[in-house]
Amino acid sequence: MKWKKSICVSLMLSLLLTGVNDISIKGQAKGKLKLNKSSIELKVKEKITLKFNNKKLNKKAKWSSKNTDVAIVSSKGKVTGVDIGKTIIYGKINGKKYGCKVKVKGKSLTPGTTGKQQIVFDKTSVVLAVGDKETINISMPSGVPGKGIKWSSSDDSIASVSNGIITANKIGNVTISCTCGDTVTNCIVEVIGAYGSVSGNITYLYNKYKGNVADTGAEVFLIPKDKSAYTMADFQTYAGWHNISDVYSKEYNIFSTKVDGTGNYLLQNIPIGEYFIYVISERVIDGIAFNGGGNNVKIIFSGYLSETNAQFLGEYTGYHKYSYETIVIKKNETTSYSHDFGITYI
Repeated sequence: MKWKKSICVSLMLSLLLTGVNDISIKGQAKGKLKLNKSSIELKVKEKITLKFNNKKLNKKAKWSSKNTDVAIVSSKGKVTGVDIGKTIIYGKINGKKYGCKVKVKGKSLTPGTTGKQQIVFDKTSVVLAVGDKETINISMPSGVPGKGIKWSSSDDSIASVSNGIITANKIGNVTISCTCGDTVTNCIVEVIGAYGSVSGNITYLYNKYKGNVADTGAEVFLIPKDKSAYTMADFQTYAGWHNISDVYSKEYNIFSTKVDGTGNYLLQNIPIGEYFIYVISERVIDGIAFNGGGNNVKIIFSGYLSETNAQFLGEYTGYHKYSYETIVIKKNETTSYSHDFGITYI
C-alpha cells in the first residue's frame, strides 16, 4: 500500500510542476499554439517579426518586452534591437504568455555613450499620451558644430520625430535616435492611450401639450472614422448590433449605450479621434425607412464598416428615425452631442 501512495504522490507532484509556469519558451512546441521563433539574435536597430502559428489569434496577441533597454516590440510583433544585451519578448493570448529569448549584438547604443564624442539628451526616456508632443534638447560635444544631425524613429507609426520634436501617434514603444557621424544617442519612448468622453440629451416631441420628452431606450453608437472597424468580423444577423460587447470596444473602437429615463446618455474612456455618432430613436418612426432607409445607412458607413455590417446596421435601424454627425473626442474632455427627433411619422 505504501508504494501505491508513493506513486500517487509522485504523479501529483509531477502534474503540479508541469503547470507552474504559464510562460512557454522551451516547451512551447508541445502545444498547438506557438511562436514562429523561440529565440532570435539581431543587431542594434535590426528588426525581426514574431508571430503565432494561428493567424486569427495572432491578431489578438498583446506584445511586451521584459527589458525595453535591450529590445522593444510593436503591437504587431515587430522586434527592434535597442542595445546589446539579452531579454525576452512576450506574446500574450487568452491570458497565457509565450516567450522568445532575444540577444542583441553589435555596437552599444546606450544613451550618451556611443561614438568618439558624446551627444547628450536632456532626457533618455519619455512617456507620452497619444497626440502629445515632446521636445528633446541636445548638447553637442565641444568643438563639434552639430551639422549633419539625423533624427529617426524605430517605428514612425507609434511615434515620429522631426528636429527633436517627438509626436505620439499610437500606443506602443519606440526608440528615438539622434545620429551625428558615428555618434548615436537614444531616447526610449512609451506611448500610452489618451481618452475622452461624449454625453448629451436625446428627446422627441410627444405632443404640443406635453412637449419634448426623453427618448428613453434610444441607442447611441460611436463608430471610428479611422476605418479601424472595417476589419471587424461580419455579424451573422442584424441582431449583432443589439449588444456591442467590450471586445468590439477594445479591438475596433466601436462603442454603444442607451438613453436613460431622463433622456441623457454618457460614453466614457473613448480613445481620442474622429467618430461618427449614430443615434437610433426608440420612439420615433421615420417615413424614409419605407423608401430604402436601410440602404441609406449602408451608404453612410461605406468604407468605415464592412459591407455586411453596414447593411445589418441599416436593417437593425429599421423604421426608426436616426441621426448622425462627425464628432471629435479630445483628451480629458467631454464632447457634447444632443438631438431632438421631433414628432413621430405615425
